[in-house]
Amino acid sequence: MAPGRNRISQLPANILDHILGLLPIKNAARTTVLSSIWRGGWSSLTQLNFDDHFFCHIDRKYHLKYHRVKKCNKEYSPSLYVINKVLLQHNGTIRKLVLNFSNVGKLTYRYRFFDFDQWLLLVAKKGVEDMYIGFDEKAYRLPSCIFSCLTLKRLHLYGVIIEPMDLPRILPNVASLCFEQVDFGTRNLLHRAVDVPILENMSFLSCQNMFYFNITARKLCGLTIKCCSSNVPDKFLPVNLDLKSIVAFELEGSLQEFDKEFTKLGFQLNVE
Repeated sequence: MAPGRNRISQLPANILDHILGLLPIKNAARTTVLSSIWRGGWSSLTQLNFDDHFFCHIDRKYHLKYHRVKKCNKEYSPSLYVINKVLLQHNGTIRKLVLNFSNVGKLTYRYRFFDFDQWLLLVAKKGVEDMYIGFDEKAYRLPSCIFSCLTLKRLHLYGVIIEPMDLPRILPNVASLCFEQVDFGTRNLLHRAVDVPILENMSFLSCQNMFYFNITARKLCGLTIKCCSSNVPDKFLPVNLDLKSIVAFELEGSLQEFDKEFTKLGFQLNVE
């Protein structure tokens, strides 16, 4: 072993990234003291996880400072400040992103939706493959750039609003889509669909107005629908959704209502 080098310093870059990806961001940043080789490792993590543990840590650490600053600036949030700083200083690819605001309260992010749009646009350009976006009270309208991310493979959306796309969109590499407590608005644009050509599994959990989500998924084989509602009578399924390739179908709700729609559409499900 060369003088001044240790086993930690000799770890390959992909192993280093995997180790740091298992740590909370605050702990990953602390590893800079271990070795000069690790010094910039935390700023090029391929997995960024801003979850409940992250928000709890930031709130505890900056509790007193937050309340002092809050008196002068009602829009200030230490958690959002840290997220913004981490993303702006990040170098390289982001393979996985977790942004979970579902338990932090609407007041924390009420005035920051523009920032969220910019974060997602930034991440979409950094090769993201796996993304979880979670909000509370269906307050955030998801930007359409998410539905044009060429590298995305898995997408889980919680508590957001998805409106009709202004242009046709494509997710060429997405194999798994999960919508949970998502509101799809009140109107649809029939010729502006989201095309997901290799999508295999899609879930709608406690969603509203799925009918207004225009999606084409020719290879869809697994569909889950649980506790969903619609403002349009006898219209539950997304408009133009092709069910011919479905082999696994899980339903929780009114079977009679779905059966009516299937019959009207002329489908005969060959499900397992």
